[in-house]
Amino acid sequence: MTWEATGTRRIAVLYGSKYGSTKRYAAWIAGQTNADLFDLLEFDPLRLEDYSVILLGSPVYFGRIRHIGFIEQHWKVLAGKKVAVFYVTGIPTDDVRQARIVRKGLPDRIRERVIHYPLRRAFDYRRLNCIDKLLMSWPRIRLYVKWLIKRDPTARQLLDRFLGLQDWTTEEAIAPITSFARQE
Repeated sequence: MTWEATGTRRIAVLYGSKYGSTKRYAAWIAGQTNADLFDLLEFDPLRLEDYSVILLGSPVYFGRIRHIGFIEQHWKVLAGKKVAVFYVTGIPTDDVRQARIVRKGLPDRIRERVIHYPLRRAFDYRRLNCIDKLLMSWPRIRLYVKWLIKRDPTARQLLDRFLGLQDWTTEEAIAPITSFARQE
């Protein structure tokens, strides 16, 4: 059954994912909204015209929403649509640094018109590539120094968990996004 046959708006969930958290959220969102799901690298931007709601999922690297350039590049088409960005980060969703990620990631003219939702990721140090392991060595060193100098028990707990799987992804977290997508 096509969306045209039901008279319902068409929703596209586009995502880019490096280690799988963004893809997991995108699949959950698509499943709950009956949306079409696309890997951003395989999506033909000419198809944007076919959708009235666009949900873009992206990981955050170095405090920046990695695939935000897609929205900037295609803003002329997207400006007339309902658009949201869900971005996946290791920072807790209620952390004040989330505002900085959005400010750095979305230009003012777009930020005012695009809803944004932070989501927590999964993290498995063992699955990181060599470059990402090297980049993650700095936070690990900072935690070690904090534990060594201050004997901070929280730093020690984080260090102990650093090398294992940390999965903060939950399907419940997408509720505001699916609600947004369904709203008329």
